[in-house]
Amino acid sequence: MGMPPKRFPFSILARVLHIYTEEKPFYIRGGSQVISQSLADRIIDLGGEIKYNCAIEHIIIEDKKAVAVVDEFGNEYHAKTIISNISPIHTYFKLLQENEIPAEAREYLKGYTVGISALTCFIGLDCPPETIGFTDSFNLNYDSLDANKDFMNAYNLNATVDPIIATNYTVDDPTVSPEGTSIITAGVLKYSAPWEELSPEQYNETKYRLANQIIDRLEVKFPGFRSHIEEIEVATPLTHMRYLGHPGGSVYGFEQDLKSSVFFFPQDEFIKGLTFTSGWVNTCGFGPNYIYGDRIAKRVIKETE
Repeated sequence: MGMPPKRFPFSILARVLHIYTEEKPFYIRGGSQVISQSLADRIIDLGGEIKYNCAIEHIIIEDKKAVAVVDEFGNEYHAKTIISNISPIHTYFKLLQENEIPAEAREYLKGYTVGISALTCFIGLDCPPETIGFTDSFNLNYDSLDANKDFMNAYNLNATVDPIIATNYTVDDPTVSPEGTSIITAGVLKYSAPWEELSPEQYNETKYRLANQIIDRLEVKFPGFRSHIEEIEVATPLTHMRYLGHPGGSVYGFEQDLKSSVFFFPQDEFIKGLTFTSGWVNTCGFGPNYIYGDRIAKRVIKETE
């Protein structure tokens, strides 16, 4: 949940526990990308169009209503309703002219804090999972029982005590990588602020130093782990910021504390014709985003009929 136990609401904890114990999590064979691809195929089948590799640079406002977006190549796309899947922060303060930003939005978003990001290692091994004793697809590794204290290391530039989230997709889906190999992601939660202060030289050194600390700790739990690494890529909070376009590289949207969750999601809208979806305005996570996206789509269809 991206929060220490002492700060997150019981309502969120209860919901998460219910999902995992009653509704059960499932792995999508082929990875989550297959759902995105299926959605894309269906959009095209129904006559829709998808534009790739063209960032939106500006939202056009006419008579205080959002009427179109402009991409980085200058192309305009007009619509009755514009749905932003990125953060309200970026939408209001990066895609609008200064004089178009509603004062209500400025005041409203003051109460929300950008959430945590992550340092993530994407690892390819030249062996099947059982060779190193990786028998469960998902592992959450704590070195102590003081989760509140360990969480505070998320503000520091080391990965010596942070809980490690390690997922081996090959355990659940052997076809996800070539026979005799496996794919693992392993990472820790980190805030972006200290990373943003590093020079390029310091950044590269810090990035791989922390990755090595994660690997060293996994080596203790899974002997032989390091010797079987065939390929590795490391993503920092700045990497997530770059590819997601999220403030702080946040992977959970706004911090999931009481004021920005459950009954207080930042779902208010301040410009006619502009609405939001994603984990920035609703429960963050894989499944909830599909559910909320479906809800917004049905609402927009009803409003524009």
